[in-house]
Amino acid sequence: MVSRYDRVETQYLTSGDFAAQKQLHTDYARQTQLLVEDVLRLGKVTDEDIWARFYGYYRDSTLQQLLCDVEERFSDLHDIEEQLTEAFHELKKLMPETESPEVYAFVGSLNESILIHEQMLGISLDKYMGTDYPLYGTYGYSSRQRVTMTRQFIVPDCLIFYIVSRYPPTPQQLSDAALRKDHIGRVRHIVNKALKKQFFKGEEVDRASRYMLRHPDVSADELMQLPQIN
Repeated sequence: MVSRYDRVETQYLTSGDFAAQKQLHTDYARQTQLLVEDVLRLGKVTDEDIWARFYGYYRDSTLQQLLCDVEERFSDLHDIEEQLTEAFHELKKLMPETESPEVYAFVGSLNESILIHEQMLGISLDKYMGTDYPLYGTYGYSSRQRVTMTRQFIVPDCLIFYIVSRYPPTPQQLSDAALRKDHIGRVRHIVNKALKKQFFKGEEVDRASRYMLRHPDVSADELMQLPQIN
């Protein structure tokens, strides 16, 4: 189930509704803290004027339109919920220590796509409005970037961010472009397996796939921990 934090968020940010604010503060305290402090970087949720800053930030007419557009475009997330359930079920077969995270949706002012914190996974719906969404052009997203900003990328991105949170790139991988591509290729190979389709393509993905065909006894966890594959 995807918790619809975004709906309560939108209710508060478009109308200043006190009941919605109270719900953000109590029922969604951790989600609100992550949004305010880590995504928007408006300050600490304990700051005396933080609610005024939070509300005021979204008073911009463009962001108000974004909130309304997200609410309309994602009125139903049942397909995403079903895909996530199946994908994490398959991922657990590949990586037995996988724990299904607590998933919620939010509107992040185009700052993030997927947010991982401990066992929480947040989906920023405003980053998946479709290649033709007008605001993406306004904010300078290239056509290449917009290709991945569609509904079909939500579940694959969730899996990528989840796996990377467990196996972040090493300092060597971060400093070496080839090693960095190798790392993401392994991640994408595992995501393809969990999705049961070749969603991600590319030489790095193919290299990981060929390696696993040659080494069928190597687990997905072991693949992610190998220093290098050939």
